[in-house]
Amino acid sequence: MKKFIFSLAILLFSVVTVLAQEVVSAAGETKTVAEYEVSWTIGEPVIVTGSSGSYSLTQGFHQPKLSVTPTEIFADDFNIEVYPNPTREFVTINSDQLLENAEYALFSLSGEKLMEGEITSRTTKLNLENRASGSYVLKLSQKNSRPLQTFKNVKR
Repeated sequence: MKKFIFSLAILLFSVVTVLAQEVVSAAGETKTVAEYEVSWTIGEPVIVTGSSGSYSLTQGFHQPKLSVTPTEIFADDFNIEVYPNPTREFVTINSDQLLENAEYALFSLSGEKLMEGEITSRTTKLNLENRASGSYVLKLSQKNSRPLQTFKNVKR
């Protein structure tokens, strides 16, 4: 009886793990032409979304994100966007207003500071082209050390 319960627990755990929204695929790619982008992967379960209005088609869990959601928001008086995510070359920091005395710092997941600089306009571009593929943390703050927002970015 104990073997049966243990086997059932393992089976249920593996089913829950398979249903997590994470893609581990054998192959895949993203192609962009004009303003259209198509991303695909091989070796994942199929789920249907559909839609019509402004076009939308979803099949499976591979859903590329166009912008980054902040992981920490310290100052909600600014509307800050960081995009695209994932990226191959540049990351754009865009704010609805000029961030006075603001600066950015890019960190590896191990906490090493890789890049830093000042934000001098409403739109700032960071060149990540020479960075290795992986995840990075982008922290925005004011020079008086007041944190603004923290973002997680993925470099392909």
